[in-house]
Amino acid sequence: METDDPLGNVYSADKEERINLIDQAVVKAREVYLEAGARTAKDIENLEIDEPVVRLAVNRFIRQDLASSKSEKEPGITLVVCHANGFHKEMWEETLRAFLAYNKAGGTQIKIDEIWALDFANQGESFRLNGGRIGPVASWADCVNTEDQNVPVTLACPRWAEAAVFTDWHGLQAGYDKLPFLDKNLKVRFIMAGDPSATGGAERTRLMVWRPPTAENIILTEASHLVTQEKPDILGEQLWRSLMELPLGPPNTEKQVKAKL
Repeated sequence: METDDPLGNVYSADKEERINLIDQAVVKAREVYLEAGARTAKDIENLEIDEPVVRLAVNRFIRQDLASSKSEKEPGITLVVCHANGFHKEMWEETLRAFLAYNKAGGTQIKIDEIWALDFANQGESFRLNGGRIGPVASWADCVNTEDQNVPVTLACPRWAEAAVFTDWHGLQAGYDKLPFLDKNLKVRFIMAGDPSATGGAERTRLMVWRPPTAENIILTEASHLVTQEKPDILGEQLWRSLMELPLGPPNTEKQVKAKL
């Protein structure tokens, strides 16, 4: 049983009742969100230094020789991975393990200094870390105003917090609208699941992956939006190929990958 739920209790042992309660919670959260109004770019620029911040729980992985050595070396790259709504940062671990294995076996290695895996502000360990700062409305803009603090927490993602994320469509639409205006020198690569339902359907997904001026995509045909757990080895290889600036594509023996949308 969940407690301290600002949207009312959305738990029920009955599946149909639980679905109805979650639907009602989303409607209520949407009403609160519209009443409060979405944060704009100007709002973010005008944030005061003493404004209450949200915190992000981060798993930070540092290359062993970098952590133990004090000598100056040519810096490598830092990977930052995020998760979709209702998931958590640990979902990336098997994919990252596969990625690092491909990198080690690839001859010319990508120099990875650090990897950061983030929990969104109102999900996973970040939810507990933020204590009473989390309400029934979630804005992707809140991730801009964070502070660095190492605090042991308990994993939690209540259903109402997941429902609240669905209220912020402004951030998703803003990102979609800006894709055609990205720097032409920035190569954008989409590694897509075979099931397009989580990305707006087949037509919307096809339009999205070709919106950037310089884009490439590949479909993992036998994976859903749970691709990091379902096909971590294949996803890890495609991440490695992307960072190596190799074309995305399957090995000759792999039938679970389609060339593009």
